[in-house]
Amino acid sequence: MKCLETIYFHLKNTNYDGLMEFLKDLSDSHIKYEFLSSSSEETFFQNKVQSLLFSDTSLGISLALKNQIPAIGVLSSAQNTDFSSAYCLVESFLGLTASFAINEWKHAYMLPVTIAETKRLLIRELDIEDIKDLYSIYSNPEVRRFVTGMEEPLEVEIEKHKAYIKYVYHFYGFGLWGIFDKTGMLIGQCGIQNRLVNGNPEIELSYLVAASHWGKGYAYESILAVLKYSLESLEISSIVAVIQKENQRSIHVANCLGMNLEQELLIDGQYFLLFRIPDLAQYFIIHDEKKRHLAAQTAKQKALKKPVQDVYRKIYS
Repeated sequence: MKCLETIYFHLKNTNYDGLMEFLKDLSDSHIKYEFLSSSSEETFFQNKVQSLLFSDTSLGISLALKNQIPAIGVLSSAQNTDFSSAYCLVESFLGLTASFAINEWKHAYMLPVTIAETKRLLIRELDIEDIKDLYSIYSNPEVRRFVTGMEEPLEVEIEKHKAYIKYVYHFYGFGLWGIFDKTGMLIGQCGIQNRLVNGNPEIELSYLVAASHWGKGYAYESILAVLKYSLESLEISSIVAVIQKENQRSIHVANCLGMNLEQELLIDGQYFLLFRIPDLAQYFIIHDEKKRHLAAQTAKQKALKKPVQDVYRKIYS
């Protein structure tokens, strides 16, 4: 399976706000696009599997269905438009990006979406084939001490994940993702999920790393990438972490991240600590400033370690 190659537009209205910006982003991302006649009932599609279609008409949605091309319905003022066969709906083209189109195309073909990539890690949606490895991570008693999940037989967990892909990844656009090293090995989970805390809806940060990979900074590295994705791609402003009071390893990570400790919670007879980042945008302004300051300090220290005569020798020799 290759990547998204062509996007077709079957539109009655071509004056949508944001459409030109969307087309430019497609071109910049090397994705071809083609406008079809809004009255066309037949057309020839090349590389159907690598295509996506946007339409604001019932005819366009039917055309996509007939050719087995995923269709995205564009809501308009037109009446009696049947979008029941559309893969998903958008209100307009405002804010749409090539990344959005690529991710929806992947979801239509049940392909995992990549969330972020760091120096050492890849964070992406978990595929069915990943559940066996995740099951193995959860089977370690040290990991299970403070986390729940993967308690059913493997075959049941695989079926549960099929539903999770459809009703969490595809519906919400977020969830608990896999952490992979650069060899492709699954080494943990990191992501966000909806949770009621003190009766209030919150976006909760959740993370775990396989015991064999503890102490290497993978949790911190993956969490920073997830937080940045949550801010930039999902426009999430505030995030919490609910950590069992005895889980000193996770509490250490939360403190290293600079999360604010808000209060102690009693949940089902066990004590937890509630951490929060109240403003992700402000958080990254401060984080990036600290990073620049640390880099400057490190460069200064390295310069001071060099003998003065070596500096003059480089200048005047």
